[in-house]
Amino acid sequence: MNYLISESQLMILIEEEKDSKITNKVESLFKLAADTFEKSETKDLMNWKFWRTWGAGIGGFIGPISEFVNSGEFNIEPYQATLVVVAVLNVLYNENEKQVKKLLKLIEEEGLKEVFIPALSMGKKLKTSFLNFMQSLNLTIGTTFEMMHYAFLIPIFDDLIKIAQNTTNFYETAAMIAKRIVLAKGVSLSGTILTEIISKILKRFAKRD
Repeated sequence: MNYLISESQLMILIEEEKDSKITNKVESLFKLAADTFEKSETKDLMNWKFWRTWGAGIGGFIGPISEFVNSGEFNIEPYQATLVVVAVLNVLYNENEKQVKKLLKLIEEEGLKEVFIPALSMGKKLKTSFLNFMQSLNLTIGTTFEMMHYAFLIPIFDDLIKIAQNTTNFYETAAMIAKRIVLAKGVSLSGTILTEIISKILKRFAKRD
């Protein structure tokens, strides 16, 4: 049987935690996105505005895609793995057509289609699952474009599940979490909307056994 802390204890932990685990995790996603682009040896093809616009949201997808590409199944160099990840991200986030064509041409020249195709398929499945989940929450944001900004939530779902099991005051708890997240580097989002999203996620996770 799991030990449940009191509602007041939970609020104190969230409010007073000096180094927020969730905030640190979100900031690490922004750094991961920046590092991925920095490592690329094809900077002339990289749209830096792309990762700065999406920030930590890109990081939500980079982790799973990078793990897949670097799983050992493919015999490729580190720079090639980075190229595949960046190309997949550009496709998933519907980056401008000219940019995508340049990356796909380089994928072809490097002989990386056998890596890129399954990586893209994996990324599309993750994107579909994430968007379906977000749409099921009946949020006030309705477009795919808007929802993709919140992909940084993917790696912190486990944290939210644990919190959901220890609270019934979902909105206040969500507001505290959102307050910390919007202060994280790489996040430029409305705290009100983020609070709504996290509140509904907590309610959803709280219903699970």
